[in-house]
Amino acid sequence: ICNLTIDNLFTKVQHTYGDGSKAGIRFEPDKTKDGSKLKITSLGENRFGNIRYWNPEGKNNEIIFEGTGSITVADVLKDCIDNGGYYGNHFNSAIGGTDHNKPSNGITINSGIIYAGTTEAENSSAIGGGGNGYGKVTINGGIVTAVASTTGTAIGGGIGFASAGGKGDVTINGGNVYAYNFENRNGIPSAAIGGAGSRDNAGNTGNVIITGGNIYAYAVGGTAIGGGSSQKSNGGNAVVEISGGNIIAISKAGKVSGSNSAGAGIGGGTGGTN
Repeated sequence: ICNLTIDNLFTKVQHTYGDGSKAGIRFEPDKTKDGSKLKITSLGENRFGNIRYWNPEGKNNEIIFEGTGSITVADVLKDCIDNGGYYGNHFNSAIGGTDHNKPSNGITINSGIIYAGTTEAENSSAIGGGGNGYGKVTINGGIVTAVASTTGTAIGGGIGFASAGGKGDVTINGGNVYAYNFENRNGIPSAAIGGAGSRDNAGNTGNVIITGGNIYAYAVGGTAIGGGSSQKSNGGNAVVEISGGNIIAISKAGKVSGSNSAGAGIGGGTGGTN
């Protein structure tokens, strides 16, 4: 169990694709045991390129965000021409798992101001699982903004392409939550909150429980809140339970082939044409 207080920390280090987490915080609990916890208390204004955390399903390990300060997680401080834009977090969630099916089971936000953003070139979920990875996120308070242009999610499961995207379990009990998943260059419709999408495989399951809070979810092509989508296969199932809160869920059509029709505001994922 580790209690970490951060106060006006700003990383200027830029990592490149594949070199780990030189620009952020990394928490790797023992995968064979339960009860490992990292509590990050934010004071002042803080910025990192990434916050790495992975933990398999069934293990009671947790990364917890609290405090009165802000944490910005976005590894974009310079322009690069590689891959059409900066992609240091390529397939790796800004807050959560890395590529290669690295799940993030146990991200909890209790308070503070959290912003997580990824670029279109990175094709990364903002908060949740890494590439093809499971993402479990619980929000109990604070102001949480997640912005992505990804085949994954803004909050939930990790990105998919040839393989299946990650399943997403998201619980919101309070706070102000803003999740935006704009159109990605591959035209794969994907959810803002819930399960991730894929080009070749079916979209993954999105389980979302909302008991309170103010939620704004915006997706292009896929569902705003619910299951993941697919360009060439079936949309993913969704189980959405709402017992409170103020919710705005918007899905709009995209311009790229494959996402040129809108999905559901709340519900199952969008299916492909093949």
